[in-house]
Amino acid sequence: MFSSYFAVMVWFGSSLAAPALNPSSLADLTIDEDSLLEPRWERKGAAKPTTSPWGAVVAVGAGPRIPAATATPNPLPAAPLSSWAAAIPAAPNPQSASGGFSPAIALPVAPAPANPAAPLSSSAKKSSLSLTTAQGASYCRKYPDNISTDSSGLRILGQNSHVSVTCWTPSTISGTDPIWLKAESGCYINQKSFSGKVDVQGQLSQCGGGVGGSAGIRHWVGTLQEQYKRSDCYDCTSLDCESRNMGLGPYVDVDCSIEGIQVAGNTTWYRQADADCFYPGGVFTPTGWLGTRGDACK
Repeated sequence: MFSSYFAVMVWFGSSLAAPALNPSSLADLTIDEDSLLEPRWERKGAAKPTTSPWGAVVAVGAGPRIPAATATPNPLPAAPLSSWAAAIPAAPNPQSASGGFSPAIALPVAPAPANPAAPLSSSAKKSSLSLTTAQGASYCRKYPDNISTDSSGLRILGQNSHVSVTCWTPSTISGTDPIWLKAESGCYINQKSFSGKVDVQGQLSQCGGGVGGSAGIRHWVGTLQEQYKRSDCYDCTSLDCESRNMGLGPYVDVDCSIEGIQVAGNTTWYRQADADCFYPGGVFTPTGWLGTRGDACK
């Protein structure tokens, strides 16, 4: 009986013993050196679990290797490289066989705006502006310049005078103030005589319909020699005609020239503007002409 009991215990103990290790499987075992505190036995090629940035546990690493004998072959054999590469069209070569370059491919062009902004026309500008004169006296002159041949034609405006102007024009004589405004009364005031900054050229049309010049406005001024006065303006181009006194001052507004009786070696006579009388050319200083020369009298 004792021998039977001993046999049973031997059989039970042998079933609890660890199985024998196969020497060939030892090569497939390794120690995980990633953590010296908690070494783990892992199989080579197995995926190592780790935590992704989103908290999920994923496997990082290569999966178990599959023997080449058990791999499933691809049912569709790979085509040679030349077959599928030939199916892709090649990029066009800009250089032709003759050495030149082929015309460039036309690219689509964006359509022009349907309603482009048109420049402001003269009809869209204002007919007049109300301005106020600055400190001191302002002068409203017969012509848009600082040359006044007759003081009686000057209109003096006091400070803070309200003036309605209808158009603007450049100065008719160089060297004077560049921009002048025409008042409703017909005289011209220097733009600097008004207070404030107003875009007059942008809001009013140019006087005379000119663009960039003094079209329609011309001032031609002659300067008398010291020994002559404006008191001798003749009714014809001869010293035998009657004369009249046209006021004081060395300047004469003339509008045209005409041939007449020779005086002091000069046969040219000049007609005073706004008056049907003439001055002989010899009374003027040759270098004292100002403004734009007029035409021949008709």
